[in-house]
Amino acid sequence: MDTANFPNAQQSKKTSVLKTILCLGIFAVIGFGVYFLAQKQNVGINSTFASTVDFCNKEPANQRFSCFRSALEKYYGTQDPSTLAQIIHDDPGLSFETKDSSYAIFGTNCHTFYHALGDFIATKGAGQKLETLLGQCSLVCTGGCVMGLYKRTALNENFATEVLKHFAQACPKESKHQCSHEIGHVLHDKYTYSVLKPIDEISAKEYALALQKDYRYTTFDNADLNAPFEDCKKVVAEEELAYCYTGIGHNMFLFSEFNDKGYDSSYEECRGLTNSENKNSCFDFLVYRIGINDAAVKFLSGDFEAGRKVCDDVVIGTGRAETKQHCYKGIGGGVGLFLESEFANLTVTPENIERVRQNVMSHIDLCEASVEEYKLDCYKGLFGTRVKKFYKDLNLTNDIIEKLLPQISDGFEVVG
Repeated sequence: MDTANFPNAQQSKKTSVLKTILCLGIFAVIGFGVYFLAQKQNVGINSTFASTVDFCNKEPANQRFSCFRSALEKYYGTQDPSTLAQIIHDDPGLSFETKDSSYAIFGTNCHTFYHALGDFIATKGAGQKLETLLGQCSLVCTGGCVMGLYKRTALNENFATEVLKHFAQACPKESKHQCSHEIGHVLHDKYTYSVLKPIDEISAKEYALALQKDYRYTTFDNADLNAPFEDCKKVVAEEELAYCYTGIGHNMFLFSEFNDKGYDSSYEECRGLTNSENKNSCFDFLVYRIGINDAAVKFLSGDFEAGRKVCDDVVIGTGRAETKQHCYKGIGGGVGLFLESEFANLTVTPENIERVRQNVMSHIDLCEASVEEYKLDCYKGLFGTRVKKFYKDLNLTNDIIEKLLPQISDGFEVVG
């Protein structure tokens, strides 16, 4: 054997092996990337609309709207929107149930999904009469479709005051509180910048969902947090003001989700208001939303200490002890909205009624984990949702609830 070039031969062999490993590694990375992108865009050969929605239910909270919106575009992009809500309603596989108790960006999975449907209808029907588009919406899951429709339409129309007044006038009677809530959202968008800006960026980056036009996300050069509160008084009826303010508070919560300073950024904005009435509303309705979207999620996951701490931290952050009751009212509301989302497409049958009854009671019982002083506030929020209807329709009885019902049946409704 000629061993003169043996080291070189060995080196050449090692180099060849390394190249092979490197190539395999590159192919693996590319393959994983393609697979991941395919998953993100939900283009699996055997996927269905319902299975894609199920995939979206598990996406990161701030991406679920974009995922739902992408799914609607993929499966129904050429569908006549006037029949779409009914097609979706009749889909037997569609479900928003998940083991993850977190909220999506606009609220529960179901509410956020219908936000995406409203956005889809507004995008496809841009320029059509508002009443025509509203007729294509479903009212399930606390009016998510109407809210999504209003949000995109407001942006399409550059937040014109007459358009927003028309929102209030054209609103379906049974959704008046939800419409007022969304008007609060879009008024905050108008005087700061549209929350659809970061959401549209996520849609484009994560799901390759192209924008239909170049939107003007910022209306004014300088933000004015006092203006949304003042405009609520001009756009909605006096009895709807509180619901309009809930939309402002919700929008401020959303903005804090995209800010490195979190809730502190919104607390600072509230402190900057010179009008004392608007300042109080700013803090109260922001904290109420923190209760719904943050503290309630902790309660739903069984981490009651963490949920109570959210409300404790709110008092520290705002410097206002009175805000804690709004946090606990939000917890109750958040638990109720979550339960409504879970049951959105559920038909109660003799086979599942006992499981449903137990599920509802287990969620009602969560308010018992509240600090004693604020249990009533939690129950007020809880029974401001469809949980009150579930409780009656399922013939449930609970000694604590029966004693509290006269105190918590005050007509208050949780929206959004």
